[in-house]
Amino acid sequence: MTRLSDSTAFTPKLTEAGEAAWTEFRYHVEWSRGFALIYLFSSYRAVTALFLSRLRDVCKNGVSAVQLIAAKDPERLAEAVLATLRDPPQKYADLAAPIWIDAAASIDPRWLNGCDLLLARLNEHRDMLRANIRRAVVISLPGGYRKRAQEIAPDLWAVRNYSLDLNDIRPLEAVGAPETETVTVPEKSYIPSIPSGEALLKEWARLSSLKATGRETMLAGWRAAQAALALGRLADALRIAEATLGMARQAVTMGQTETALRDLSVALDSVGDIASRRGDFEEAGAAYRESLEIRRTLRKRVGDTPETLRDLSVSLNNVGDIAGRLGDFEEAGAAYRESLEICRALPKRVGDTPETLRDLSVSLNNVGDIDRRLGNIQKAEAAWSENLKLLRRLSHAFPASDEYREMLERTEKRLGELSKDNPDY
Repeated sequence: MTRLSDSTAFTPKLTEAGEAAWTEFRYHVEWSRGFALIYLFSSYRAVTALFLSRLRDVCKNGVSAVQLIAAKDPERLAEAVLATLRDPPQKYADLAAPIWIDAAASIDPRWLNGCDLLLARLNEHRDMLRANIRRAVVISLPGGYRKRAQEIAPDLWAVRNYSLDLNDIRPLEAVGAPETETVTVPEKSYIPSIPSGEALLKEWARLSSLKATGRETMLAGWRAAQAALALGRLADALRIAEATLGMARQAVTMGQTETALRDLSVALDSVGDIASRRGDFEEAGAAYRESLEIRRTLRKRVGDTPETLRDLSVSLNNVGDIAGRLGDFEEAGAAYRESLEICRALPKRVGDTPETLRDLSVSLNNVGDIDRRLGNIQKAEAAWSENLKLLRRLSHAFPASDEYREMLERTEKRLGELSKDNPDY
């Protein structure tokens, strides 16, 4: 296992795309004002080390520094990071020094579980981070970990300022590069390993036996429900999700704070997800619709923040998905179109990040699909044609991304089939 603080005999040479990525990354760190969350994903350890070295030089020239937080033991990673963030050395705070969290040391299962726990804990303490940390925070994670990061810490992901996955752009010149540089974590939905999943279930059982009902217990319940779902234990997942939903409802009766209301919406989504997996679409729809109403309420309270907009977009897609499954294409279309409006608005607030553009692509695909089902062929063609242009742009920007290439191929195929089946349009 290597860390960025370890020496390396290999001096990397960046490609043109790698240099462009460094420049963009540097500007996001340098131009940050107050708290700014930046994700860096990379399988290229030498390139990650080069980015850190260059950032140190930039900060040194500006009479500042970089505060590096790392841990040798993955089981202590989350604890070490949170302890430092809660009580940072004053010298770094005085210098407004960017924080670099080195969580990319390895892709072995123990280290990945440590990354999972770190992001889950940071997600829980996101309000503390935004209130107390008034500088840039870079979280360096393994290549291919982006999807897991999004799913484990959705709230943290929603408030990020910038993310960069070096695996998408081939940043390293091949000559002399270590073969191990290109090893990646499969980019797929987060599924806890059986040992870690069982540990989450045991922790939930322990807290339940103590009749604990605080927010930490509720968060443990959500993690346990997802673990049970990933392990195929649907009955256990539903039982845990319903228990945490009860806690969330009780918390709202004690005071309808924004946190309590959002927790209730998340608990409802969890029940909806599990009900959908069980094939109970009526129950899933009821849970998703209640969650949607809560998120509309939160939007009225706090305004169009990236977090509230993302949450609302997710809820609308959930409602649209279930309505489509139940054959109510009119309701599905209304939900998808409202989600599309939000997805168009998000890039204006957080920029044209790969994530916001991907969300827009997914939304355009949903709208096109439902219009096709409703017989609105011209509208379906317009949505898919716009999506085709967007996916070509993404595929050109990220030629190494299999996901964008596959999405592009599917959209081209759909447009071709639409034209073939409807020659009059």
